[in-house]
Parts: sequence; structure tokens; C-alpha cells
Amino acid sequence: DKLSDLGHRQCVQLGQYLRGKGLQFDAALVGTLQRQLESLAGISEGLQQQPETLSWPGLNEYDSKAVLQAIHPEPLAKPKDAE
Repeated sequence: DKLSDLGHRQCVQLGQYLRGKGLQFDAALVGTLQRQLESLAGISEGLQQQPETLSWPGLNEYDSKAVLQAIHPEPLAKPKDAE
């Protein structure tokens, strides 16, 4: 559970982009996973602002394979195109 170097650079660039648009944030909602907190740190670095951090465990990822199998136990057909 660690943000990659590329992910960190992307988060810093996102923060710089948002700062360039003149956006400021009072607070940020984030899950409790380490990479989520590291993502916010990178965005904050680019923003040059540290918004209040509100941790919501419900934003953590879930086991998507288990969710799909619970809803649709049979294998899904492979898509024919991007649609």
C-alpha cells in the first residue's frame, strides 16, 4: 500500500494544475489507505496548500472481483468493443 514514484509525480502535477486554475480547498475527503494519504500529500504539494484532511474509511477500495461474483456468479462475456 504505497504510492509509486510516478503516482506521486502525477499527484503533484494535478495539484499544480488546480493551483493554476486558482482553486483552493477547505478540506479533502480521503480513505485511510497509505497510498490515498500519499496521493493527497502530493496534490497538496502541488497546490502549495494543506487542506484539512477528513478520513473516511468507506472510500477505501473494495474487492471488485468478489463484488462482481456475488452479483453475477457466471463468467461475463468478453466485450466486443470499448462500448
